[in-house]
Amino acid sequence: MTNTGRRRALVRIAWGAAALAGIFVAGVAALIGVNAMDVELSAEARALLEPPVARASDERNGYLHFLGLHAPAGASTYAHGLRVLEALRASEAPTPAETGEAKALTEFPRIVGAQATCCRVESGTCLGAPAEATRDTLGKYGPFLERARQMRDAPDYLELYAPAAFHARVAPYHALLDAQCLTHAAIALAAGSAGLGRALDELEAEMAFHRRALAGSRTRVGKIFAAELLARDALLLSELLRAGRETAAAERERIARLLEPLSAEEADMRAALASEYRLGLRLVMTLGKEQTLAHHFPVSRWYEGVLFLRRHETANAIAAQFRLDEALSRVPLAGFEAAARERARQQPPAYAEGEFPGWVNPAGKILAGAAGAGNADSLRRMNDVRALLAMVAAQAALYSAGARTPEAVRAALAGGVGRAHPDPYTEKPFAYDEAANALTFAPQAKEARWQTRLRERFAGRVGVTL
Repeated sequence: MTNTGRRRALVRIAWGAAALAGIFVAGVAALIGVNAMDVELSAEARALLEPPVARASDERNGYLHFLGLHAPAGASTYAHGLRVLEALRASEAPTPAETGEAKALTEFPRIVGAQATCCRVESGTCLGAPAEATRDTLGKYGPFLERARQMRDAPDYLELYAPAAFHARVAPYHALLDAQCLTHAAIALAAGSAGLGRALDELEAEMAFHRRALAGSRTRVGKIFAAELLARDALLLSELLRAGRETAAAERERIARLLEPLSAEEADMRAALASEYRLGLRLVMTLGKEQTLAHHFPVSRWYEGVLFLRRHETANAIAAQFRLDEALSRVPLAGFEAAARERARQQPPAYAEGEFPGWVNPAGKILAGAAGAGNADSLRRMNDVRALLAMVAAQAALYSAGARTPEAVRAALAGGVGRAHPDPYTEKPFAYDEAANALTFAPQAKEARWQTRLRERFAGRVGVTL
């Protein structure tokens, strides 16, 4: 190569290096400029970012006994629950120490549901389970059932842990399902041997506990889980009423109390929604600092640090959605679907096309758009539980009214029973399926585990057999 050729090559290299340096400088300037144009964090976003007030709790809190359900033999469920709570909170650290002990404390095995025949209230055959098999199950898991009753008898329930990071562990709520499985089996056995009154004694305590759990839950998953446990209780009560309809009249007032509508505190979803939105807000504000996506994707902390260029703008858009969902949670059941459609049309303008340009903040736009995903269906699942309570109350009222034939059932639904216990979705009497001899309603939730078999039995609807 001649000297002239070398000079030209060096010039090209120099220009290329200068261009790359210019692109880098321009990129840094763009980052600084875009962030400089970020908006102020709204008061609504600031309020949501504030962690809930920490509350001290003692042995009266059933939530701690729930966390301690898998305590070693002879150990206190309360003391073990405190250890589990500490391990759950430690999992929120940016680089949590995944020790064997921490994993063992926060991952409960399915000791009942996967290994034993549970009382399947969704099939309406709980009371028909073979008594000998039920006794064997209760004998095998007797110590766990006793711990579950100790948890249930605690007078208070306040959820003390709400994950503050996406990589944090979730409380092992399936242990509550195992506890209910055994309790329902014990209730079914008592109904067969001691009658309706004795069965109602334990079911009354079980439903009271699940209502306390519903009122004291502060996360979306905790709230929905408690609601679905209460739904299964109501289905078992429906089966008990059907089997003991001749003697149910003597328990009329007690049954009515069990089926009262959810109280304002039990139905309140504000704290649960706030917890869900706080999780998204904290990710926006701390990604690349306290939180990382490296648990799920091969990305570097530097990349995460610049992923959200306009953190405040993104946070404000997410907080605006919380306000919409919180208002939606207070809409009566009859108008919920219309309100949900309107809420979907009222997306905050902060991430409308053109006002929150994707080329400036693509990740922020995606997260802001997904922040409310699943919340509407969580509210629908709560609404379906409220409708189920009303339907079982209508069933009990039909028995009290002596409606035994299809003609008598239709007459009672058209009269006093229908007016006193209407379908909250339609504000009219519950639909009566004469072929199945069942009351039904059309559920709003896309899916709920307690509804699966019911929808199969009643052509896509939720029903109770008369």
